[in-house]
Amino acid sequence: MNPKTNNTLGSLAHLKKAIKMTNNSSSFLDVESEFTSCIYHMNKKIELNPEDTQLLINISIAYRIYGSWQLERAKALMDDLVETEPNNADAYFELSLIHDHYKEHKEELNYLKKAIKLKKGDVDILCNLAGAYMSNGEAKKGIKLLNDKLESTEISDDERIRIYSSLEYIYDTQGEYEMVEECGKKAFMYWKKIN
Repeated sequence: MNPKTNNTLGSLAHLKKAIKMTNNSSSFLDVESEFTSCIYHMNKKIELNPEDTQLLINISIAYRIYGSWQLERAKALMDDLVETEPNNADAYFELSLIHDHYKEHKEELNYLKKAIKLKKGDVDILCNLAGAYMSNGEAKKGIKLLNDKLESTEISDDERIRIYSSLEYIYDTQGEYEMVEECGKKAFMYWKKIN
């Protein structure tokens, strides 16, 4: 395994551990300590490997999840990355999540459009794009986008679950409760199929 890949995988494992701690009953101080350690070690690794773009994205994710007061750091990292790598869909996706946190939905939508052009058909980007359309008052556009993807035969059951869950959320915000129920049933059907 090359050192760059090893650095990224080690950092990702550390980040996943920190995120897992936020989802269980760990104390705030333990979570804070884990994120601080994770960010410190990733920053040390990036000093040795400044070209490791996935590591930069992982650092941004850590900053974004760790706390809103770290969002500007995450945004600065991703702004720099898209400047040097304008074809990095993951960086645009991360920027969209940062702008969503600030409720800057027009910017979120613009970054998601850039990301989907670079990673056509990516279900995570499509689901977020549909949500951004909804946040910008264009829910029907988001619904159509996801329904078009569902017609594709080249998506997994797991991807179908994510799409139906996104549709369920969008329909709920639009007050279309029959569609909420239908999408929920379909998501559950696919979930049962793979579990």
